[in-house]
Amino acid sequence: MSRSVFIALGANVAGSWGVPERTFERCLRRFESFGLQVSARSRCYETAPLGQGITPNYVNGVVALKTNIAPQSLLNLLKRLEKEAGRRDSNHWINRPLDLDIIDYKGRILNWDIRRRRVLAPASGKLILPHARVHLRPFVLAPLREIAADWRHPVLRLSLEALVERTAHKSEGRIIRIFD
Repeated sequence: MSRSVFIALGANVAGSWGVPERTFERCLRRFESFGLQVSARSRCYETAPLGQGITPNYVNGVVALKTNIAPQSLLNLLKRLEKEAGRRDSNHWINRPLDLDIIDYKGRILNWDIRRRRVLAPASGKLILPHARVHLRPFVLAPLREIAADWRHPVLRLSLEALVERTAHKSEGRIIRIFD
């Protein structure tokens, strides 16, 4: 199993660090200032938003990190960076100057019912590894495939190719274009 930690980055509005692409660059510099080594990064993807309502398209990407920071401490750090970038509310389906999610932490499984292959009843703020909805999100799977094509979902045991295929029909979160 991979020894990397995969973090998804998303944004659809400018925040205190600027437009999404600039925010991502600043975020990566902040990662390094905290001793998180960025070992790979995807290109940026313009993607359709999730949920109801009219919101701007998102910019999404994924990075691979090398770190020994514990998962919960890493989550706390990511939430701190979101706030620094201007995020004010954690409700679903809102505009976000920065959204950071731990997709996979070195293959660890946390708060999943392995036999039933589903997430245990999630409590608000409880860390779930791998991310509870990574397998449903084309805007995470496509950039993840770019930097870790051999990744397999630790619980579902499905390849990235199989997961991408399963989400190909989705309009929400679909890939609109890739920035070079």
